Amino acid sequence: MDSSTLVRAAVSGGVFVGICAALGGGAPVSEYYMAGATQVVASWGGDQVHNVLQMWPSRLTSAVVTGGLFTAARHFVSGDRNDVNNYITSAGSEYVARVVDDAVLKKNPADVADVGMNEDEGY
Repeated sequence: MDSSTLVRAAVSGGVFVGICAALGGGAPVSEYYMAGATQVVASWGGDQVHNVLQMWPSRLTSAVVTGGLFTAARHFVSGDRNDVNNYITSAGSEYVARVVDDAVLKKNPADVADVGMNEDEGY
């Protein structure tokens, strides 16, 4: 399992909890944490869906899949029927996490070994 996937999923969950806390309207904090944990699992699950489809996860496709997984989990497991708000919040959190991942958490291109490249060749 790739640790960068887990870090980005944790960022997505953290963003989700932050949005819930800002817009929550006084729900118990434990509810935010449980929803955040569900977001982490949905984000990780979105990566697994992309792997099965052999598709590179873009910001948009990740947001769409993660939002769907989160909303389905909340709807069928928790009985939460607030599907539109759940989808928008989850998809938005995943999109922000992807932006952060692309901007901050990505490997430095110099850290990636160039297989088959020779420094003497000049390219």
